[in-house]
Amino acid sequence: MLASMTASPAKAEVSPHFQPFAFLANSCWSGTRPDGTIDTHCWEWVYDGAHLRDRHTVAGAKAPYHGETIYSWDPAKQRVIYRYFNSIGGYSDGDFQVIDGALVSSTDTYVDSGGKQEFRTTISRLDDNRYEARTETRKENQWKPAWRVEFKRVAAETKPEGENSNSK
Repeated sequence: MLASMTASPAKAEVSPHFQPFAFLANSCWSGTRPDGTIDTHCWEWVYDGAHLRDRHTVAGAKAPYHGETIYSWDPAKQRVIYRYFNSIGGYSDGDFQVIDGALVSSTDTYVDSGGKQEFRTTISRLDDNRYEARTETRKENQWKPAWRVEFKRVAAETKPEGENSNSK
């Protein structure tokens, strides 16, 4: 019964709040980071489309690195909010809004054992099979580019490690 409650519906009814994210859902996307590692994200609707999940892994890193983000609608903020957490104990919270057709996050304070860092990310859809993620970090009270990755839609066999039909 639990599996049926959390499984991704093949075609969830997309809330208007999530419409800008809909192109990402039910697909995996992979891109090469500036350090040469491969970042793969698999997005899926959960709880009958009430939330969106993004699970990712970075291949080629010195140590295994996996993360997960859950996106939800916050009626008080009137924005899609998210919580990110990863395999090294880090986490962050933030929200997205649509600006000029792109998904733009507010300041995101990432916390792990090394301290805190501020980030913001812009996701721009390039076409049906590609998107770009540009991340900036705040240093000395100025936003500076941190990395840019172009993601391409990939086959489901490339799902991040640990994902299988029982984990949904």
